[in-house]
Amino acid sequence: MSALGGKGMKRRPNDDTIKGNSLLTHTRYILNGTLSSIGNSMIPLPQNDNQRVGELTAYRVLDTPREPSFDALTRLAARLFNVSIALVSLVDKDRQWFKSCHGLEASETPRNQAFCTYAIMEKEPMVILDATQDERFSDNPLVTGDPGIRFYAGAPLITPDSFCLGTFCIIGTKPREAFLGFERNHLIDFASTTMDILEMRRRLVPER
Repeated sequence: MSALGGKGMKRRPNDDTIKGNSLLTHTRYILNGTLSSIGNSMIPLPQNDNQRVGELTAYRVLDTPREPSFDALTRLAARLFNVSIALVSLVDKDRQWFKSCHGLEASETPRNQAFCTYAIMEKEPMVILDATQDERFSDNPLVTGDPGIRFYAGAPLITPDSFCLGTFCIIGTKPREAFLGFERNHLIDFASTTMDILEMRRRLVPER
C-alpha cells in the first residue's frame, strides 16, 4: 500500500487505542464549516463544499462502473478488519455514492443519512464504536433499519489540494469496545492507496 500514510493524516503508535465514542458537537462543526438542511436533517458542510464537489466531479468517477482495483481493496479491508461492509464512499452534493461497496447492495444513499458527510469534516479518521450511543446517528435510518450500523470507521480521501472527496470506510453490525492504533493506521493506508488509484485514474481517463 501507499507509503504516504494519507495526506494530512497522522499515524499513531500501534498500541494507541480509541475507546468510547467521540461526540463531535455542532459547535465544533461550525468552527470547521457550516450547518445545512438537506431533506429534513441538519448536516455539517465544509466551508469549501462547492469547490470540493467541483473537484470531485473533475475526477470523472461518479456513476462509473465498478472497477477491480477498488473492489480488491474493499474485499481485503472486510477480511482484515473482520467487518461485513467496506466502502469507497464519495460525498456528492446531495448523496454519497459508492465506487466500491463490499457487503452492501445499495450504490448510494442520501447525504443526510451518510456517516461519511461527518467524516469529511476532519482530516483524521472518524471512529464510531456504537452508533446507537452517538447523538448524531442514534436515530439514523441506517442504524435503526438496514443495514443496522453499529460500528463505523472512515478515513478521508484527501486530494493533493486538501479537498476531502469522501472516505474509505468500514462498517460492522455489532458495537466494538475499542479501535486499536494499528487498525487506525491500516485504515489510513487503505484511504491513501484509494487516493493513489483515483489520481492515476484521473490522469488516464480522458475528459468528456
